[in-house]
Amino acid sequence: MRIGVDFDNTIAGYDRLFEALASESGLLAPCALATGAIRGKTAVRDAVRLLPDGENHWQRLQALAYGPRISGAELLPGVAAFFRRCRDADLPVVVVSHKTQFARGGDGVTDLRRCALAFLRQHKFFDMSKAGLGLAEEQVFFEPTRREKVARIRELGCTHFIDDLPEVFAHEDFPPDVERLLLAPLPPTLEATGDALVRRFVDWRGIMGYVFGHVFPHP
Repeated sequence: MRIGVDFDNTIAGYDRLFEALASESGLLAPCALATGAIRGKTAVRDAVRLLPDGENHWQRLQALAYGPRISGAELLPGVAAFFRRCRDADLPVVVVSHKTQFARGGDGVTDLRRCALAFLRQHKFFDMSKAGLGLAEEQVFFEPTRREKVARIRELGCTHFIDDLPEVFAHEDFPPDVERLLLAPLPPTLEATGDALVRRFVDWRGIMGYVFGHVFPHP
């Protein structure tokens, strides 16, 4: 058994960071963010894209969030507990992310993959002590396309994969024998998931309960 885990919006959460960046850049009115009229990454994206030259503005925000400002992202609640539980149970875990090395709209120098590794290091994923999460850097994989991400999941022999994007699970090459665990507060659309069987969880607490209560019961 081997658990695969996505990185962006599955381990690292960006909602508050995108709100802050949109406010700092002057793209969105602080009052709209403060009152909750615009809340979270998706709402910020949709609002910014409506602006003149909106797509370029959005790409620049992404380049900042996934690059030099990634330390301001949040470790999603329950992630650390899940990885620690896997470590204690000797359950192999790998991180497989669709992430290019450099961002469109970025400076062409900042390495997004190094930034992601720095985020994992910041949150003690690579700390092998009891206080850390016990993940080796060699267990983290970045792929430039979704197709290559899916191929890596197959190559690594994952039995389960956790992702926030139903499109990954609906990919034509996604291994049919890998169980799909979707982290999503809202039900995915039928078009996004296709005919694949996807188990949806609203948070990591639910994922942990399923994995260690049904899939891998462990004292």
